[in-house]
Amino acid sequence: MKLSSGKPRVWRPLFAVSSYRLWVLVPKKSSSSAEKSSLSKGETYYLGDFVYIEPTDESNEPVIVCIESFEQKDNEDYLSGLQFIRPNETYHSPTHKFLRQEVFLTQTVEHIPMNKIQNLCYVLNVKDYFKYQPIFENQTPLDDQDVYVCESRYNIKTKTFRKVKWWNLPENKRVKLIQRDIPLENIRMPSTLVHHRSSTIDNDLIDKIKETIFYDSVINDKLNENSTIKKNFYEQIVISSNNFYKVGDFVYVTNIENNNNNGLDKRFILRIDKIWKENESYCLSGPVFIQPSDIINREQLIVLSKCLYEREVFKRDGPSTQISLNNIKGKCSVLSLKHFCTHRLTEVSESDVYVCESKYVVDDHSLRGLSKPLKRISLSSKATADEIWTFRKELLLKQDIPGGLFKLVDDSSTIDTEDQLNSILNGDEHHSNFDNNLNSSFSNRYNNNRKSNRRASTSRPPSGYLVFASDSRKRLVRDNPGIPFGEMSRIIGDQ
Repeated sequence: MKLSSGKPRVWRPLFAVSSYRLWVLVPKKSSSSAEKSSLSKGETYYLGDFVYIEPTDESNEPVIVCIESFEQKDNEDYLSGLQFIRPNETYHSPTHKFLRQEVFLTQTVEHIPMNKIQNLCYVLNVKDYFKYQPIFENQTPLDDQDVYVCESRYNIKTKTFRKVKWWNLPENKRVKLIQRDIPLENIRMPSTLVHHRSSTIDNDLIDKIKETIFYDSVINDKLNENSTIKKNFYEQIVISSNNFYKVGDFVYVTNIENNNNNGLDKRFILRIDKIWKENESYCLSGPVFIQPSDIINREQLIVLSKCLYEREVFKRDGPSTQISLNNIKGKCSVLSLKHFCTHRLTEVSESDVYVCESKYVVDDHSLRGLSKPLKRISLSSKATADEIWTFRKELLLKQDIPGGLFKLVDDSSTIDTEDQLNSILNGDEHHSNFDNNLNSSFSNRYNNNRKSNRRASTSRPPSGYLVFASDSRKRLVRDNPGIPFGEMSRIIGDQ
């Protein structure tokens, strides 16, 4: 049987009946060389190659990418692959130790122009790095400064490290591993001593570039379900390098109500749930949170909340309130009781942090407990993540009797929130003293459960670090009034 010219073909059995088989001719799949390699600046690159990508900022080091695929669009060649980052691009404690040439596997990057490639490099698994070195066919080995080691994966969103269990990278057949004459030593050093080929200042903070981000089409369509006019919603907007807002932020707002009971300069708190543009101006909307002093006819207020706290704000029941950027007067933070007692956002000062466990219902002039805790909004990895400081010890909140919500409370019997926060930073043991002074009628179920499970700790003298941190903190507050909490903590940690 004579076959026509064309793609190579092979015979394959279709089915079998007893001892007879019927064979059919099936075209054999042929792989395209364009999918396995691409040409740029006279150099051919293959799948599995590790390359340096030109950084967006000239002061930064080149980006390390392992090529996973090539594509062509509008007569331009692009690559996609896995990105590796260096220790100085991660968020870690000052005591964290790294290998000298260590990098971390992070996220997939797509649509990188081929002309952005600068040169070749290579990343070895930690199991091979100390014994072997890579060499290209018909080429000399790579310089040591272009050979990296990877042991862990870094999650950019949660800022956590995790060991790589499977080294599932594209196979690169043109690279061979040859044994080193002398195996490298496994030496780990603090991050301030780790250097790569570009010199960086040890104390520099690596800030993620902030960008304006649209919601993807699925979420955008969902937000437009009940709207007659389709809008393009944002996940994050950037006004300037130090001024940006994202969904889930809490902000101070003014001029949102104009009636006999509220002055134009009255300040409220709003949580940003939606961001969009109207007439080339940004608009924001979300629920409003009010303070006790914002409630009129307080003597007639119906209080149905079990517990009320100092520095508590109330979510006002009703539809979302729309504002413009001109209404915003600053950022703040509103947390649930559990989160208020355990952590803080480092970029928000303590005087701008509030707790919310109740809502104010305008229709019947009442305070009721929230049926659900404040929702935590999840954003994409492109959005700027909040830096969170977790306390060594939980705060215990001072509570008010529901009937005495708007009365002044005598501070002599209890320690306020800022004093507790200072005690935690200074290493003092005021936490346990405050616990003993609490009246049992004011204690809440959450704190009681935590205390019942906590063993009594024996008193011991504070460590040298706590004494040093206490002195350093007092000096920083004296020399730099109004210094942010997060900045002060980083300075003390670096010292």
